[in-house]
Amino acid sequence: MNTDLPAPTWTWRASILLELRALGWMLGATLPVATTVCMLVAATVPAVLPEGWESTGFRDVGYGLVVLTMMEVYGAIPTVVGAVVALPFTMLLGLLMRPVRRPGLHVLATCLLAGTLAAVPLALGPFAWVLFTPVSLAAGAAGALARHGALRRAARTVRATSDWEWPAP
Repeated sequence: MNTDLPAPTWTWRASILLELRALGWMLGATLPVATTVCMLVAATVPAVLPEGWESTGFRDVGYGLVVLTMMEVYGAIPTVVGAVVALPFTMLLGLLMRPVRRPGLHVLATCLLAGTLAAVPLALGPFAWVLFTPVSLAAGAAGALARHGALRRAARTVRATSDWEWPAP
């Protein structure tokens, strides 16, 4: 059934477009949401914060909004740099996933790649997870949303020009 489907091509242009789409999702949606959720968890569960952080006003809503805004503004440059660094990995993943016909596996692989690459700075120190956990979650979600959108666009294009569809999950 799947053997008659054409093998999808993967080019540097496709990798760049996927990275740009993921960058838009990251800066516009997933990073603010992930940061807000992590701020709420940190404000309500004091055991999540490292020792001594309770006195910094981290539980204050106003301070949380300031940190959220700072994370968005100051996180834009590392996010763009991270997208550039991830470009060869995205290209390699695209080439490796060419024979895979299940769109869900493409989305999952892209999500895992983006989240893993964003989690690499977690190795910097014992308290780095406080800052990089929202970024890693947001990057994984942005990668998944970007890949899903690219697959939907490809399916619509193919459906308009031929008579086959992606197989149902």
